[in-house]
Amino acid sequence: MAERAKGSIFYEILIVVLAAGLIFTITYPSKTWQQQDELQNVCRERMSALQQLEYRYMENTDSFTVDIAALKENVVKYPEIIDALDSTINWDRITTTKTIVNLINGLNLPDQLREEIASRLDQKKPLWALAEWDSLGFRLVDEVDAVMQDSMFNYDSLDVAIDWRGLVGENTFWDILSSEDISRRILNRANLKVQRGKSINEIKEWKYFAPLFHKELVSMIKVAQSKDVWAPSQKEKWEIYRKKQWDAEMDTLPQALRDTVWHKYQEKLWEKNKELIWKEQWKSLYAAEKETWIENNKDVWSRIVEKNWIDQRKKQWIIQKKNELPDSLVAIFATIRDSLWRLDRDSLFTNEFESWKAKNKKEINNIIKNLWERERRLTWTGEMHDKWISDQEQNPGKLWDYLKFEVWLIEKDNLWRQEEKKYTMKKGVMYRFNKNIKWKTTIGEDRISEIVDNLNLPDKNKLLSMYKKELKKGQNKKSILYKLGLVSLLRNQLFENMHLCPVAQEPLKITVVDTTIVPKFEIKCPVVDTGKTPFVVKIDTASGDTVNIDLKLPFFKKVFGGGEIRSHGYIDLDGKKSWEKKTR
Repeated sequence: MAERAKGSIFYEILIVVLAAGLIFTITYPSKTWQQQDELQNVCRERMSALQQLEYRYMENTDSFTVDIAALKENVVKYPEIIDALDSTINWDRITTTKTIVNLINGLNLPDQLREEIASRLDQKKPLWALAEWDSLGFRLVDEVDAVMQDSMFNYDSLDVAIDWRGLVGENTFWDILSSEDISRRILNRANLKVQRGKSINEIKEWKYFAPLFHKELVSMIKVAQSKDVWAPSQKEKWEIYRKKQWDAEMDTLPQALRDTVWHKYQEKLWEKNKELIWKEQWKSLYAAEKETWIENNKDVWSRIVEKNWIDQRKKQWIIQKKNELPDSLVAIFATIRDSLWRLDRDSLFTNEFESWKAKNKKEINNIIKNLWERERRLTWTGEMHDKWISDQEQNPGKLWDYLKFEVWLIEKDNLWRQEEKKYTMKKGVMYRFNKNIKWKTTIGEDRISEIVDNLNLPDKNKLLSMYKKELKKGQNKKSILYKLGLVSLLRNQLFENMHLCPVAQEPLKITVVDTTIVPKFEIKCPVVDTGKTPFVVKIDTASGDTVNIDLKLPFFKKVFGGGEIRSHGYIDLDGKKSWEKKTR
């Protein structure tokens, strides 16, 4: 076997090295830019999160603050603020995806998730997103339904376990408190006590209202238990399922009702089809009728053609005359041009019209065709309408298949809107149950423990898989961590660095401006990009003095990755975000 030349091996190695270098120069900058974009988004989302914290702080103190510690303490102090923030802050974006994956990996699952659910039920707190796991929320509703149907059930425990006003909503609440089934004297007493701050189930008159509230609860349970409800994400599956159901339902109709459906929709279907039929037929009709129509309607189309020539020629004539006139006469030309045009028009027509017609045959033919079509469509529509209906009715089986499909297309959107209403109603009912029922008091401690112990909760690998799957779907309006019920488990870690710019690792700068009317605040990224060496403004918390510290990107990332350090923006005194402002 012949030996390979040493030079040949050298060139092969060189080619491999150059190829690797080429791949590196393409992929490394792209990776660097992606990292920078992610860190920029993290910084901006942290500014948005601090903005939310300031708003919640304002609700409790009537002021804003630059003290990050005070903002965080305010959240811990008021549990209702935690619930509000959990659903408004996009927790996925206040840190990097890599950090979130590491945080999830650090959880002891499913034990911590089960403990969190049990803890919330023990403390009689709403479950919120945790209720989604293994259909826990619906299980609890089923349990309430079961205990209410038990003949031995004591309604006293149910009455004190529910915030009835929050559960049924303000409108229904006051409708019940003005019920015609209850005497006016009792209604007046009850209304007065409720308006003074008493809960409806705490007043002496509760026994009169309890049956009405219990009836409303039963109605809400039925809504929550309804099975044929589709989420927006299931629209494609619903369409397949509902189309099969639709066909089956339509096929059960007797002939009399099928005829009714046909008569109801035939005009809509004709309107849908007539343009297609006309497009198929007009050319052959025009070819057959053209010569005769042109001869019989010569006066009509000739006048239109002459008018077109006059309009075009007049525009040319005006431009020509303006160019010929001295500047002193241009100003008065507009007042006399129509009179001057009439003097020239006849001679121009005699000299030019025939040659114009010869050069513009295509335009003239289009005029003739359009006039014929406008006239012919009137007679054709009446003739073809009756013929189309007659043709459809020749084959009843084929007509019915066609009708089912077309009516489905017409009614599909309306049917889906009805599904959306059912979903919204069910979701709203579950939200009210979650917020206003103390499950443990209602169902009992032993049964709650049994339910929680038997929940099928995900382990670490499954939960990570679910998180990544949600991440691949793209931009999520709500936090994935919130949807998975993980925020309460990871909140402390996520909170820890929420006030820092992830690039500078320095606090975001909050400035509060007191005015005589309303105090305002702004939040800025601490990075200052002047076009030269970027720096970060660091504030001495003790003295309040500021110092500028230069920021430098690693040489390799700057030279080979094309990286740069830049400011990530700000939220101004009006609450507007610089990265959302439109620029002209």
